[in-house]
Amino acid sequence: MRVMNVIVIAALVTMFGSTSQAALPLGAGPGDDVISLIYNPMNGNLALDAAGKLITTLEIQSAAGYFTGTPADGMVQPPFDVYTPNKYFLLRTSGIGDTDLGNVLPSGLTCFAVAADLTVLGSLKPFGSLGTVDMFMCPEPSCLLPLGLGFMGVLRVNRRRHDVVR
Repeated sequence: MRVMNVIVIAALVTMFGSTSQAALPLGAGPGDDVISLIYNPMNGNLALDAAGKLITTLEIQSAAGYFTGTPADGMVQPPFDVYTPNKYFLLRTSGIGDTDLGNVLPSGLTCFAVAADLTVLGSLKPFGSLGTVDMFMCPEPSCLLPLGLGFMGVLRVNRRRHDVVR
């Protein structure tokens, strides 16, 4: 029985750790001092956590042409802003803080697909490079069902063990 418990717990830790909150590269999480993009696989929404900084230019490139959704209302303002399947570019001399970029990506992408596909460039106000941008993913509902079933299995095994002991 102990072997089964260890196997189930190891499988849950592996599955939950790789699919829930973290995307590549791993960082402290949204709200730290690092600028982050947050992808929601339920609806394809992409949000920017500017970490208290103002961004004057933001360029997100998609090698696979994933930008096929709809940017947030008023986000893309011609003639300088660009929204194509391969590029989402914003220019704001006043600066961009935390903002919703819209449902711009397909839903259901994995954290690995998003992190491998997107390249983020830009500049900060008053000057400076954007630097490293972490990417995070909202928890995927598809991982919550197996996680719940695995947890119920662990409880059942523990319950059977206690019933046998009595």
